Amino acid sequence: MPDPKLTARIMDYVERQNSYFEEMLRDLTTLPDEVDTEDVEQLAEKRAAQDRQVFDLERELSVLLPEWESSETLSEQERANVRTQTERGEELIAQLAAATEQADAAVKRRMEELNQEILSLRRSSSGLSKYKPKEVEGSRYMDETV
Repeated sequence: MPDPKLTARIMDYVERQNSYFEEMLRDLTTLPDEVDTEDVEQLAEKRAAQDRQVFDLERELSVLLPEWESSETLSEQERANVRTQTERGEELIAQLAAATEQADAAVKRRMEELNQEILSLRRSSSGLSKYKPKEVEGSRYMDETV
């Protein structure tokens, strides 16, 4: 006898997973622009929240998968329906991998730009130090001479 509750739970899980993967894909496609404009800490917090969500999905799957694999009451139609949804998930994972590579490259590029800006500021600061007033003993020298 088919187990409609197990199939419904699996389908619910796979649909939520796919929906979340689609959301992550949208986020990753906008990341190169966000790296240039948004606060890095906010991006890091967003990434940490995504990591927690993926961890929760994996934990849920670790409970459902053994039950799914050991069930002998599922019909071929139920398995085919779930297979179709999981194939969509596999496509999304492949797209996420490609988008992650592009996002990583954008982040790396931005980090290199920021490092160059920091180096430039350090050089400018060193150059400006040549023009500061001579140090004379007494903390009130500038006030007294003006």
